[in-house]
Amino acid sequence: MRIETRNASRALATIMTVFLLTVTIATVSVGAEPKIIKVPDNYPTIQEAINSALPGDKIIVGPGEYYGAIVNKSVEIMGEGGAVIVDGPPYGLDSTINIGFFLEAWTSSGATISGFTFFVDLPVFGRVVDEVTVEHNIMNAPFQGVTCVCGNRWVIRYNDINGLTNLTTGGLGIWIVSSWILNLPANDNLVAFNKITADFPVSIDINAGIALSSWGGQVTGNKVVHNRIVMTGWIGWTFAIAMAAWNQTLPPQTYMLGNMIGFNDLRRSSYDFVFCYPPELVNYNVISRNLGENRAYDGVPPHIFNPAV
Repeated sequence: MRIETRNASRALATIMTVFLLTVTIATVSVGAEPKIIKVPDNYPTIQEAINSALPGDKIIVGPGEYYGAIVNKSVEIMGEGGAVIVDGPPYGLDSTINIGFFLEAWTSSGATISGFTFFVDLPVFGRVVDEVTVEHNIMNAPFQGVTCVCGNRWVIRYNDINGLTNLTTGGLGIWIVSSWILNLPANDNLVAFNKITADFPVSIDINAGIALSSWGGQVTGNKVVHNRIVMTGWIGWTFAIAMAAWNQTLPPQTYMLGNMIGFNDLRRSSYDFVFCYPPELVNYNVISRNLGENRAYDGVPPHIFNPAV
């Protein structure tokens, strides 16, 4: 009887030890609660705040004018009370084009940018980064408002893109693209409830409020819905929405299909419809219930069309 009792006590102690170890391991795995970092209270610049942050942390940027930053972590960056981005990192080697937030490949997946007013050429630019949220921002006179190159499952919503410009090539409010260089997919992105305006006096290239395009990488499952777009000016090159497959060696239905463009208000645009190139894209994508002409057209042939990628 004593042996059985002793053995039962040992078994109970072993069970409790295993339980405590399991709880300890689980606690370590979960990690500490995400912290809140404030700019300029804790750090004077957004870049310093990002450098000090851990994935999952939240950075709150207070009122004032700021230089943008390179984002290399899954962090939430939120402007509050009038945070304005007036300059930022250069685009590549071209120091004349500036970026608000540059999302580095892979490492910035899961980041959120919200609540800012931008006065830069490329407010939000990401390449090979997934699950990014860009919402409730105001972008004034950008060249490309939000650029998603080979990104998947982005959420781009409730942004105001005002006075889109075109620099030396076409201006694009929101661009979802599979790059001809990387040849990776841009799938399952949501573009919704954005307002985009532009009036181009002249252009040497295609301008679009929202564009889906591919040079051969897969572009499928994207939803462009409930946006309001007013694109006016240079007739023949300015479209409310454009969908283009530029790879001439592959049939477009093999890599650009299953996208949905619907319930958008295009009525005040010069060309208040969805431009498609080649025209057979209308057979493999859903284009429906847009206010305006709604129909998809084959407008101009592919031209220089060389935005920043």
